[in-house]
Amino acid sequence: MFLPARGCNLRTTLESGQTFRWRPWGPEGFAGILGTTVLHLAQQGSQIAVSGSEAPARLEPLITRYLQLEDGLARAWASTDVDPIIHAALQQTQGLRLIRQEPWECLASFICATFNNITRVEGMIDRLCRAYGRAVPYRGTIWFTFPEAATLARADARALRRLGFGYRAPYLVRAARQVAAGDVDLAAVVRMGYVEARETLLRVEGVGEKVVECVLLFGFAHYEAFPVDVWIGRVMRRAYFRGRRMTDRRIRAFARRHFGPACGLAQQALFHAARTSPELFAP
Repeated sequence: MFLPARGCNLRTTLESGQTFRWRPWGPEGFAGILGTTVLHLAQQGSQIAVSGSEAPARLEPLITRYLQLEDGLARAWASTDVDPIIHAALQQTQGLRLIRQEPWECLASFICATFNNITRVEGMIDRLCRAYGRAVPYRGTIWFTFPEAATLARADARALRRLGFGYRAPYLVRAARQVAAGDVDLAAVVRMGYVEARETLLRVEGVGEKVVECVLLFGFAHYEAFPVDVWIGRVMRRAYFRGRRMTDRRIRAFARRHFGPACGLAQQALFHAARTSPELFAP
């Protein structure tokens, strides 16, 4: 099955640090699992070739939503193009899409990503899924679902430490317990505005300022969220504050004023450009 890419670049999008479970497959393809559906995606010019463990009629809406191929954000992306710095980042990351992720997986993944690098997070989540996810056979290989909150709520933090989660282990278990018990209702958070959703998610164990902004942006489509990690902090201080020391809170406030209500899209372009083309931000 083929879907129109509508400007989406798979490699740029799936390697941009938003998600951690896609792996290279063939020269221009990626393999992954969404929920219980195993997927193979490959860029073929202006189209994306899609195959997987479900019928095409089920795959089309799944991928269209996940990669936002309906292209409803073109105007929002354009609205962030307000200065030469972000313009260069947007040009360098053409084809970047914001992925619509399942909220629990997104929340748990970014708890794992605290003070971590992408490669290590990928390995941690792979081990987590193998240990606690459900096996999904497909074409001679075994894939594993992301563990449900109820499953991780019963896990032993010591077992997670043995899987390499370190100090994050108890936070992940406690977060799972909060979600599984309904103390934090992620289905309700979907319907909340940015401020209320932010306050609610900050009640989750292991969720601080950076994690909550990532989860709001990637898991709940709040485009006014602006995560500030090491990469973004460095870029913003160098490009917009002449190298002055600035708190993450002040950077976020500036970003919302400067880039507008879709500042999260600017964040993702700046983040990916900083990792792949650091010369754009050289002093």
